[in-house]
Amino acid sequence: MRAMYQAQRAKSTAVINKVTKQRGAIRAAATQQRQRPSQSFKGIHNFLDPMSPMPAPSVTSDGKALPHTGLVSHDFVVGSVNSTVLIVTNTGDSGTVGMVLNINPSGDYVDGLHMLTIPTLAASDSAGGPSASRAMKFGVSVVNCSNALKRGGRVTYLNSSQRLPATTTIAPFAAIVNAIKSSPYRRRITGSTLGQATHLVGFPIDNVTYTTFEGHRGTLTHEEFYTYVFGAASGSTLQTQRRPMSTVAFIFDPVTDAQDYSVTIRSSMYTRWPLTSVPGQSMRNMPTAAADRKSVV
Repeated sequence: MRAMYQAQRAKSTAVINKVTKQRGAIRAAATQQRQRPSQSFKGIHNFLDPMSPMPAPSVTSDGKALPHTGLVSHDFVVGSVNSTVLIVTNTGDSGTVGMVLNINPSGDYVDGLHMLTIPTLAASDSAGGPSASRAMKFGVSVVNCSNALKRGGRVTYLNSSQRLPATTTIAPFAAIVNAIKSSPYRRRITGSTLGQATHLVGFPIDNVTYTTFEGHRGTLTHEEFYTYVFGAASGSTLQTQRRPMSTVAFIFDPVTDAQDYSVTIRSSMYTRWPLTSVPGQSMRNMPTAAADRKSVV
């Protein structure tokens, strides 16, 4: 009897140990699954990042449109005398998303003005471009491509929901530079930090403008782009345009050793095309989401 009891007890103990190990393995797998990042984002955790393939939904149904994402890149050099200013935003109704220019120590425009326009959105509605468009996303990446031993200099950047101060056309720029550098939300880094690309993502600031379709203007001049970022310049005949998204500004101060920088701007828009065109036949209903739905950003 004693031998039978001991055999039965040993068998029961083995079963209990087996079940315990199985439960432990299940708990470990569940914990690992909870800690694993969501696969739906595919490594992109910011919903407003244009590198995320998911289009931004609207609260109400806005009919059919074609999500369009494009990019533009530009290389520039920061020298030892003049500062370089980079301004980026998504206007919502044009393919022009930024500009780069050089200013002297007095804040006056010198040279190097370069408008940044997405090639696939450069044409206006009357020249083969979208018949209408509205803002969705934009992001800007800046990297210092200089030799690692020469990287340096001071860089100030700001991602602002406020409009930068208006000024006269092109010059002077001193008031704008001072406003960016004195903002409590600006950040100061060095050119060495930009040895690894810094990526900033814009965000909506005006819900009405953000969700409104306008006739596509294609490529903007620097005066027209000013009216979105700074407002109409004093003495200008242009009108101040509403901004759907924030403005990203970089100021690169002069350095002893010239610095080679590269900027890449990605912008996403909802576009509408004539029904007789291929893009027009590819349009689908825009996704919608409840107003109280929480998105992971």
